[in-house]
Formats: sequence, C-alpha cells, structure tokens
Amino acid sequence: GSLGAANVSKLYIKPSNEIGLGTTNPQRLLELASADQTSIIRLHSSDNSISANDRIGKIEFSGSDSQASGIAAFIEAIATNNVGQAALRFGTGTAGSVAEKIRMDQAGRLLLGVTSQVNSRQGTSNVQPRIQVHDEEDGSISMTRYSNSAGQGGRCFIQKARGTIATPLAVADGDITGEIRFSGYEGNNFANGCTILN
Repeated sequence: GSLGAANVSKLYIKPSNEIGLGTTNPQRLLELASADQTSIIRLHSSDNSISANDRIGKIEFSGSDSQASGIAAFIEAIATNNVGQAALRFGTGTAGSVAEKIRMDQAGRLLLGVTSQVNSRQGTSNVQPRIQVHDEEDGSISMTRYSNSAGQGGRCFIQKARGTIATPLAVADGDITGEIRFSGYEGNNFANGCTILN
C-alpha cells in the first residue's frame, strides 16, 4: 500500500513489510531514495538546554539469539559541552553487555580505550595526539602487508609539509620532518624521554 496526496505516493509498504520513502520498490526494511541528494537520516534532540554528556542521538544494534540477546553494538552522539560541540561513541561487546570502545571527540581526535584525550609532553608543553591508544592488556598497533613480491612489508610514513592541507608548500632547510618519542608517566604527565628526530 501507499500513503500520499494529489495522486503522488509518499510512502510505500510492500506486502513483505519493506518500507520505501521515495521508492515503490524498497529492498530493505527501510529504504530512502531521492534524486537530489536528500536521502539523509537525521536524529535530532529538541532539548533546548543540552549539557555535557547528554545524548543527542543513538543507533543500537541488537539481536535475539537464544545464547545472548540484547544490544550488541551502538553508535551514539553525545554533547561534550553546552555550546553545540559533540563526540561520537562506538560501542561493541557481548549482546546485553555492550560498552564504549572508541570515541571521536569534538576536535576530531580518535580515542581508543579512553573517553577523553590524554596529554603527551613535548619539552615543557602539552600536546594532544590525534590518534590515541590506551589499553591495560596490549596497547600496541600493528601494520601488516600481504604481498608475494620481495621487499614489500608494512610501512609507516611520517611526513611534513609547510603551508596548509589545501595548499601544501615545500619544506625548508632545518625543518624536522618526523619525530618518535619515548615517554614515561611521572604522576601528572607523560614525561620526556628518548626522542628520535629526522
């Protein structure tokens, strides 16, 4: 069946329960179709006094398996303050016992294992790395390349350019193009240790 006005269908429900908006032949339980780039799903909070950690919207993934039923994963947007900034939380786990594993904060930092960024040290200044991995069992990162050609293993590129992302400029003599820093926690911050510069 369909719902509409002026002989124009707005919503279509197939006998097999697929629902279509903008299409009369939906292939999934819910399908949105448009020819003008308007196939957008919006989760909107009408709360006019949003505070830090308030939920703005959430998508949950759940199952009804006989061994473990319930929510097994989620994606959630939460406010980080009361001035319109938000973070995304990604949760996984066992159905019925899901927890946050990754967060992208309002500044675009990717945080694994923590819910807020942790400062690192550079001299006497704090820096906030864009990707942070924190783990009590194995805080490691691996890169593996699968190839039948000789000499092609995993690679890590540390690069530097002047200018901006939109308009990169050539480096100059004396520029540091990369840095690897080894630090230890001293009670308040990760203190400076050995540094490899290029």
